Amino acid sequence: MHQKYYIKRLLYLIPHWFFIILIIFLLSKASHRDAVAAKLRQSGIEEDGSLRYQQLYEDQKIKLGFHLPYFYFSIQDAKTKSGFRYPKLAFHGRQCQFHQWMTGLLSGNLGNSYISNKPVGKIIWSALAWTIPIALAALLISILIAFPLARRLSQQSNKYVEGFLMTFYAIPTFWLATLILVFLTNDYYGIQVFDLSVKYGSASGFMNKFQRVLPMIICMIVADLAYLTGVYKTSILKENAKPYYNTALAKGMSKAAAIKKHTSKNALIAISTILVGAIPSALAGSVILETIFNIPGIGRVLYLAVQQGDQPVLYAIVLLIGIFTSLAYLLGDILIARINPKADLATTEL
Repeated sequence: MHQKYYIKRLLYLIPHWFFIILIIFLLSKASHRDAVAAKLRQSGIEEDGSLRYQQLYEDQKIKLGFHLPYFYFSIQDAKTKSGFRYPKLAFHGRQCQFHQWMTGLLSGNLGNSYISNKPVGKIIWSALAWTIPIALAALLISILIAFPLARRLSQQSNKYVEGFLMTFYAIPTFWLATLILVFLTNDYYGIQVFDLSVKYGSASGFMNKFQRVLPMIICMIVADLAYLTGVYKTSILKENAKPYYNTALAKGMSKAAAIKKHTSKNALIAISTILVGAIPSALAGSVILETIFNIPGIGRVLYLAVQQGDQPVLYAIVLLIGIFTSLAYLLGDILIARINPKADLATTEL
């Protein structure tokens, strides 16, 4: 029923991705960082103003393809024999920087880091191996707690529980992370709950890695729990105001049974896009937590890339987040169709 809609949305994403790639490419060219000089510094060649350095600079520029025009066409200044100047559209075909960059992306070649000289793809996948399990674990635990709690609160409001949740929701995530780091990861106060000293490449087993990422998971759960509970509870209460809920009660069904069997399922439609959007949001928002807890995930890699001017890594991560976010909302449509096959996705608000 929804297959044509999925194909249409997927085809719509192609120009969307092209636009994202184009914007990131233009941002990379607008950067004040000199990519050629950075590449030479990586080889141990510092700028000294000599003729030798200028020659090496030009050779490296040609090697990177930065001597080519930016795009497939450009506007150049031209003049007639009489000296009248006018803008002229010049076409460059495939001999442009954007085409080379696109070719590299489509072939999976994202280039090498300016700092470590490692392939960008390898750096990103190694970082995602930390960030994605953390984000999924935090989201799953939040759902397992928030959904039953929201159904319970929709039956009978409890101001103490709701106040407790709002208190945690009001705590800034970076502040909670700092408190955990100060009080629970050292023995200054005779307490050491978490051990963050485990090295990234240590072969000490899963439990040491789990102990390393657990503080970050806790911070993400605290941030998501109250929000998911509140949104899901509101959605359930909206569904409870519809006639089918009163019909279920009139047939002798209890409030708890009517909510569990009917309204809680339909209420999932309203927050399905929130759930699927939580993972790309976690990728983009993990910068602070991964930096505080020194976790080598995508957020910390992004922070170091910005700090060190590592442009290939920086723009590859931004591109990944943009594409992943668009795919996440397509997944949201699929979830809506699974929850309610009668849903009209073409009119569903995202």
